[in-house]
Amino acid sequence: MKALVNEKKVSNIKLWGKIKGSKADYFIAEGVAEPAGEEEGVAAPEDMEPKGTGVNKLTYWATNSPIQGWT
Repeated sequence: MKALVNEKKVSNIKLWGKIKGSKADYFIAEGVAEPAGEEEGVAAPEDMEPKGTGVNKLTYWATNSPIQGWT
């Protein structure tokens, strides 16, 4: 999870849990991702909350192996 913090600039990260699957288990991490800059030429709809606020405050990442990386 340290790599996730450094790579994605995540704060307040924690292991949310483990989901047991029939072919593989999934580890879920929860955190607050640094808001990305606005893309040029792309306007967000007025009724859409910005990333990092409201219901979009938390971001989740999943992996089969915490050692190999998070997506």
